[in-house]
Amino acid sequence: MYCRQCGAFINDGAKFCPSCGTPVGSSVPTTPQPGPQQTQYQQPSYQQPSYRQPSSAPHPVVEAKNGAGLAGFIIAILSLYLGVFYCIAPIIGFICSIVGMARRKNCNRWNGVTVAGFVINLIVVIFWAIIWITVGAAIVSILA
Repeated sequence: MYCRQCGAFINDGAKFCPSCGTPVGSSVPTTPQPGPQQTQYQQPSYQQPSYRQPSSAPHPVVEAKNGAGLAGFIIAILSLYLGVFYCIAPIIGFICSIVGMARRKNCNRWNGVTVAGFVINLIVVIFWAIIWITVGAAIVSILA
């Protein structure tokens, strides 16, 4: 049997509808009655965007700097102005420039400065060598 109020199935011998509680009478129709029309809410379709794995940002490239070459260049420029008592500066700058020249292939910055420092220090060292040889020869000739 079916409930005349809500259309739910009722077992034989039941006195009340298990769904809506309406008393079961003798005039219960045996076919289901359509229940009250309920409007169904239809949710708008929403498509979620597909998941994409976040791309890893490229690691910043750390440019190797040729610090020894830069130091050799700075000392070379300073040694041009230091005078006779500072003849050791171009020798230190020349050593720094040699180290910078050795590291030049591994570094990608200040390579031009390294070469310039090497050339300037070489010229200054040769200049000071000529000065000291001349001064030494003059001192030897005076003492002799």
